[in-house]
Amino acid sequence: FVALARAFGAHAERVECSADFPAAFRRARESGRPALLELLTDPRQITPQARLA
Repeated sequence: FVALARAFGAHAERVECSADFPAAFRRARESGRPALLELLTDPRQITPQARLA
């Protein structure tokens, strides 16, 4: 998805760990363009049976 978003002129990057998210989010906001952050998540953390709220 990152390559596709970049091809359309968006700011896009892949975030592989939670610690990297704040800086990536800041860069996306400061880019002044549409932005996509691709977040890698551990599928064991949130399962279809789990609820967020």
